[in-house]
Amino acid sequence: MRPRLLALDLDGTLLTEDCQLPMAHALAVKEIRQLGVQVAIATGRGLMTARLPWDHIGSRGPLVCFNGGWIGHPHDGTILSRTLSESDVHA
Repeated sequence: MRPRLLALDLDGTLLTEDCQLPMAHALAVKEIRQLGVQVAIATGRGLMTARLPWDHIGSRGPLVCFNGGWIGHPHDGTILSRTLSESDVHA
C-alpha cells in the first residue's frame, strides 16, 4: 500500500543548516508528488518563514506551522487555527 501523504519538517530535514533547499531534495519531492503522494510541510516556524520553502518545492499540500497552531494553504487560507498555551509552546 502506497502512502498518500508525506509530511516533511524544514530545519535539518528539507533544508540545510544554512536554510537552503538542496536541488536533490527539491527533485525528490517532485518525484514523490509524481507518484501521487501529497507533500505537506510541518514545522515549528511561522507562516512567513515557512511559506518560501513551501513555494520552492511547488507544494499544493497543506502547510502546518507553529507546531500545529496553524494549518492551511498560504494562497488559499486557513484550515485550522488555534492558540497554543504557554506550556504547549515550551513542550
